[in-house]
Amino acid sequence: MPGTSQTRIRLFHPPVCPEVETDRICQRLYSHLAEMRSRKTGSPSFVDLNAVMASMSSFETHMNVHKADVDALGLEHRDRKRILVRAKRLFRSRSSANRLSLGHLCKERDSEDRAALLRLAGMVPVRTVADEAAADELAASLHAEFPWMGAATTAVWHAIRRCARRGRPIGFGPLLLVGPPGIGKTAWACALSKALDLPHCVIDAGQGLSSMALAGTERGWSGQQPGRPLQTVMSSRIANPVIVVDEVDKEVVQRTASGISLAFQSSLLGLMEPGSARNWQCPYYRIGVDMSHLSWVLTANEIRFVSEHVRSRCEIVRLGDLSVEELSGFAERQATRRGLPAAAADAVRHAIERLATNGRLQRRLSLRDVSRMLGRAEELVERPTMH
Repeated sequence: MPGTSQTRIRLFHPPVCPEVETDRICQRLYSHLAEMRSRKTGSPSFVDLNAVMASMSSFETHMNVHKADVDALGLEHRDRKRILVRAKRLFRSRSSANRLSLGHLCKERDSEDRAALLRLAGMVPVRTVADEAAADELAASLHAEFPWMGAATTAVWHAIRRCARRGRPIGFGPLLLVGPPGIGKTAWACALSKALDLPHCVIDAGQGLSSMALAGTERGWSGQQPGRPLQTVMSSRIANPVIVVDEVDKEVVQRTASGISLAFQSSLLGLMEPGSARNWQCPYYRIGVDMSHLSWVLTANEIRFVSEHVRSRCEIVRLGDLSVEELSGFAERQATRRGLPAAAADAVRHAIERLATNGRLQRRLSLRDVSRMLGRAEELVERPTMH
């Protein structure tokens, strides 16, 4: 099943390095060298390494205490001296790198943002699928839950099988799901991220200032903040989340007081295109971020309102209305999940069949209608008995 792999990527460009004191770097190098020596000689040390580390007030003090002899882990003075020289060099190199990448966040008001970037310093983990069999099981379970979304599930299934076969992080798309409202496009995308054990966020392209929610805002603007995709990466500390863009065909173009256009689909292109996403420039943190491992699911009701630039970058999956059988199956699964009695589930199923066949509704039934029926049934079941 999906899990955190040992594969990691460098998220920021220029790199952000962990801020670790020289003593701590010395201790890590010291323990690593002691372990390598014990393996090489075939006589592993029985000294408690943690106890030795805890006894060090500082590494330089430890060096001087054992200046003329071999220490508890069998390292000579010249070994410890080499460790100290290398640790100081690493500390200077890391400090220099952070001045380059984080120098603009040196003021007191920027301390929280600096700390947020440092939490993802170094290499950030990605999630993988264990093997192709796990990918098959995952796709089968998703199809059982959303059988009418078979075309979308198949597209993702093939993609994650390739990732498993090649040992790559989970990634797919961008997918553009086109179909009538209320068929569960967004719900499917959220269920997919859960099945893959990936974090996700949903961005409504039809809301005002959606382009700012996507890419973030520059410092100095009202409501300044990083974009939702980057926030998802930083809060989860996983570099390959699923980003769901809902109703991309209903985007609202906003203009600032100075006349600058904030078109959502234009902002989307820089994040979806692999070449530009690898070194995407965050306007809020003002640093390059590798966003190429994100997986994108876009939803739309009318493809004609989606720009050609976005369409050309996506695998388009066309979806149709749900049949009465599919609506009934959804109702049965949800009723079981909610713990409704069989009589209540049957009542909802009969209501679906009756409304779908007698034409009382002036529109087609959707999953939203079924969810409301289930909610009403749940209320009736939980209503106290009147005496």
